[in-house]
Amino acid sequence: MKISVVIPTYNAADTLIRAVDSVLAQNQPVHEILIIDDGSTDNTAEIVHQYGERIRYFYQQNKGLAVAMNAGIELARGECIGILAADDEWLPNFVMSHIRLISKNPDAKWTYCCHEDVTQHGHQRIQIPLAVKEQIEREGFLSYFRAHMAGFYFGTCGFIIRRSVFDEVGKFDSEMRNGMDWDLWDRIALRYPRVAVCPNVCWRYYRDNPNCLHRRGRGCRDLQLKSVCRNMRRARELGPGVVSDYRPHARILAMRYLMRWAARDCSIEYDTVEDAKHVLTLTVRERGLLRILRLLPKPIASRVAGRFIPLLNTKFRRVLMSP
Repeated sequence: MKISVVIPTYNAADTLIRAVDSVLAQNQPVHEILIIDDGSTDNTAEIVHQYGERIRYFYQQNKGLAVAMNAGIELARGECIGILAADDEWLPNFVMSHIRLISKNPDAKWTYCCHEDVTQHGHQRIQIPLAVKEQIEREGFLSYFRAHMAGFYFGTCGFIIRRSVFDEVGKFDSEMRNGMDWDLWDRIALRYPRVAVCPNVCWRYYRDNPNCLHRRGRGCRDLQLKSVCRNMRRARELGPGVVSDYRPHARILAMRYLMRWAARDCSIEYDTVEDAKHVLTLTVRERGLLRILRLLPKPIASRVAGRFIPLLNTKFRRVLMSP
């Protein structure tokens, strides 16, 4: 099993060594490590060259995280691909845990391992919702959409994905500066809804880096909402079973964006808003809530939206994780 590791980076010299060393320290060696430098102006190149032939290094003009990750996927020579952020790290058991998952589930198109957060307050293991944990123990698989709506976190650095999947569903949307990972996971899950999952902590997500690429572009949610609408249309093309699996997930994502838009906390094009209302068949009550938020003063609308948004998942959790 040849696994290629793609590390996109932008001015992350301070943390890049940690990321690379974590891959080199794996109990099971990977096939190759590719670093895609998205136009760094720090000493990233100097650091990478110290590793010699153990690293394949590629520099590109700054084009964004999605383009950098796509370049790495295209250049990778392994049959499976993992993506590691330059400010995160894999624990030594990461690759071996995925290989065991693949050995037990040879038909699995993508596998996932859990993580712990690292903040200025220390390390914190993510709590797995009870229903999700029981399903992992019972089946070794999770339905991506149901688990996501039940509160299970899927982070980019926790996946190993077969190259054939990218060939089939495409890669990251290069126009998106934020949310491109969720867009791709949704496209994969429409085709392959079941993810083989290891509940053990196998990687660390560092939340203390203000310069990491995925934090850019949070003010506009137009492309993210368009993504939900496109994937809803893809689900319809794939059949009623896919629609029933994807629709609750899509509606919740869309309402998050629409409520923030209505509260003037983000920008979305008018045509995109109208398309979402149509494609996702918002109820009279949901449309009414959006109208009310638009009429309220912004500070009040933001507070109201902030209270409603966390309730969206809660409404569906028991139903979504039922057999």
